[in-house]
Amino acid sequence: MPPRTSTKTLTGKLERPNHGFERRCVTQGGHIGVNWILTQPDEPPSSNQISFSFPEFESTNGTIKSYAVIVTTGENVAGQVPSRGILNKTYDDFKNNKTNTYVSNIKEMASRTLRSLTANSVTVKIGAGDKQYGYYNGPLEPSTSYWISVAGFTDIEFDNATGTILEDRSVATFSPFSNEIKTSVNSTQNTSQNSEPKTVKLLRDNAKTSSSVSLIWDQPDEYQAEFRYRIQTANASSAMINEIIVTNQTVNVTNLTPGETYTFTVFTRAADNVTESYSVSYTTCTGVNWILTQPDEPPSSNQISFSFPEFESTNEPIKSYAVIVTTGENVAGQVPSRGILNKTYDDFKNNKTNTYVSNIKEMASRTLRSLTANSVTVKIGAGDKQYGYYNGPLEPSTSYWY
Repeated sequence: MPPRTSTKTLTGKLERPNHGFERRCVTQGGHIGVNWILTQPDEPPSSNQISFSFPEFESTNGTIKSYAVIVTTGENVAGQVPSRGILNKTYDDFKNNKTNTYVSNIKEMASRTLRSLTANSVTVKIGAGDKQYGYYNGPLEPSTSYWISVAGFTDIEFDNATGTILEDRSVATFSPFSNEIKTSVNSTQNTSQNSEPKTVKLLRDNAKTSSSVSLIWDQPDEYQAEFRYRIQTANASSAMINEIIVTNQTVNVTNLTPGETYTFTVFTRAADNVTESYSVSYTTCTGVNWILTQPDEPPSSNQISFSFPEFESTNEPIKSYAVIVTTGENVAGQVPSRGILNKTYDDFKNNKTNTYVSNIKEMASRTLRSLTANSVTVKIGAGDKQYGYYNGPLEPSTSYWY
């Protein structure tokens, strides 16, 4: 059902007829919108922000608890109501070219008693750089056309993992998209400070433990000393669990779960503390919260035997283990770095590396394993071979870490 249109001329801000329509977000056929539309902002848009106010929505279902502001660069949308699925789209989705429409602001309203003492209007600034729930209100693009819609919620629920709105559990009233609103061109004096910075280069980890990952990266092109960096941490379910802002090219992310996969996303933030670059992401795993303190028996001159409890994994049962050996010093408690898994005993003997894979231990099916003790026994230096890895003899009177 299309939104109803006004029969009177729109002369400023938001026009409101006598009534609107509501429907649960889960309803088929799209949302039903109220007959209000933004015709012009309160003040001329800047290069990266648009400010406007609107009268509160009237609702037959209950008091409006929150508003969501929806922004799009999609053309030919004026007068239309946002389609289903838009409410979980974020500024980061927009910046990564996954959508041209996203939620910029969440505006929570005070109780009706408190609101009755104030003017019956709501003021919004799009692009202000603040964050509500899972929505970052990022800066707008200079000299770009935008169309704006507002959704008023009598019932609103958020996804605990992503912080975005659960459409099938929320009740909303939508205004049609506004007419075109265009941001200004950057002024000459602010071009350097507010222009979009470049992305960081060579994002990588330089140290890991079972509960932390230390990241480093190289400065972006056209680097400025005033730059900051916003780092998001997401788990294997793509739920954001952490956000940090730093001023230099390194960060240590802590309080992580052992043996889990995490994706770290870094944005360069300009000197205005609002404008950001496109994102750069890096995925890695934390170490398992287990460390060998001593072998099962005293090492011989060329072998070390030990056993360890099977790793616990929230993803899938462990299918295989690789044993990694090093003669490098000062590595106790650290997690092996990237690229180690293709190093062999032959590389070690030929002085190409001080770290290599000595053993591959393939595990039986989960059914068979449940009948045996929940531990794995390994002998380093036994002279056997698995796949491309020769488990060669160790050096006498030599220190090893594994």
